[in-house]
Amino acid sequence: MDAAVLWAREQGAARIVVAVPVASFESVQRLAPSVDQLVVLDNPADFLLAVGAHYRYFPQIVDEEVKTILQEAHYGV
Repeated sequence: MDAAVLWAREQGAARIVVAVPVASFESVQRLAPSVDQLVVLDNPADFLLAVGAHYRYFPQIVDEEVKTILQEAHYGV
């Protein structure tokens, strides 16, 4: 997320809003100063080591699947 925020700033974004379903306290503290608005639906005190641990269903996907999704989003396929 840090890289995405930095890229958006470098591209001249007028406003950066980050919205996430769950985040650790440490992540919120680190990211908040670099965005205009940060929306976090759940910020549990007992945040576990992995985001996926906070979901009932959180399947892993392989790099090729991510590449396909990004290409489809970019080219409107």
